[in-house]
Amino acid sequence: MDVARTPRNALVESPSLGGADARALDRLDGVVAVHPHLVHWWNNASFALPFLAAVVSLAVGLAGGVAEATGFGLFMLAVTAITAPIVAITWRRTPTALVLTGEMLVALHSGRELRRLRWEEIESVRAVDYDDVRWRLYPRAGEHLALESGIERLPELIDEVCGRSGLERPPHEREQRLPGGGGGPGGPAPGP
Repeated sequence: MDVARTPRNALVESPSLGGADARALDRLDGVVAVHPHLVHWWNNASFALPFLAAVVSLAVGLAGGVAEATGFGLFMLAVTAITAPIVAITWRRTPTALVLTGEMLVALHSGRELRRLRWEEIESVRAVDYDDVRWRLYPRAGEHLALESGIERLPELIDEVCGRSGLERPPHEREQRLPGGGGGPGGPAPGP
């Protein structure tokens, strides 16, 4: 979403931008683009798969009187209980929106500012393929910022970050390139 050409109310009422993140935009000057993260903590496979297995196994076990299914369901319920706090803790460090201003990238989590990276501080942008992480932004000092595949218009975000940081945009093997169009309208054509 090009915030510079979008009325402020339309941005705040966007269904893909969370309410706390939308309110946080009022604290930022010079917003030029917003990229919400469209995934929620319960979408994490470490939580969702054991939970679904527990529900199905317990339903089959209790409805059919199958002790093995009930036992497996209880085991999966325990796995879910153990992984839920880990998922919740790691989720708190995941950006729910990435806001681009004229001077920097700001990572928000439910309205709370996680990180600010000035454009000149970003030393490299690297394509990765680790779990759901697709890109990492490396500043000159400090930890990298991981960008997950659930971020809205992720290829365009990478184009913008590289352009504003003065870095060459690296390719990513997982990106779907449109014939002659790169990651979207006006993007680079795929290489040979």
